[in-house]
Amino acid sequence: MDVTGTLTAIGTALSVVKQLTEIDAHFDKADLKLKVAEITSALAQAKLGLVDAEEVIRAKDSEIKKLWDQLKYKAENTTRLDSMLYDTEDGQPVGRPYCPVCEEKGSLIKIIQDLVGPGRLFNCPKCKSNFGHVSVWQSKNGNY
Repeated sequence: MDVTGTLTAIGTALSVVKQLTEIDAHFDKADLKLKVAEITSALAQAKLGLVDAEEVIRAKDSEIKKLWDQLKYKAENTTRLDSMLYDTEDGQPVGRPYCPVCEEKGSLIKIIQDLVGPGRLFNCPKCKSNFGHVSVWQSKNGNY
């Protein structure tokens, strides 16, 4: 149940409670039991809706944390050179770049070199984008 449905269920329960407060002496037990059942049902729906809303909020909080972590990582550990994002070592680009297509979609995926295809071009293993020839920077310890 979404937030709107939850608010509707709470509103229904409140309107039934209002009807109960306007009860007169001639109201019989069957009508009273019916109104209490309506309140119980509406409040149960509201409770389920709030549980669903809590799950949605937790999922969104988790996604926000993941995005903040990515932003922090990118700010502290990467540099951009010729429109490609690289890891850094002492402020200099190191290794293979990240796929800019996947980066735009929120993923940091390093591109790979196709060793069997003609020209040994670089491709993204996830989105399959082809980047042709790109610069690969060697680190101080000799790794790529």
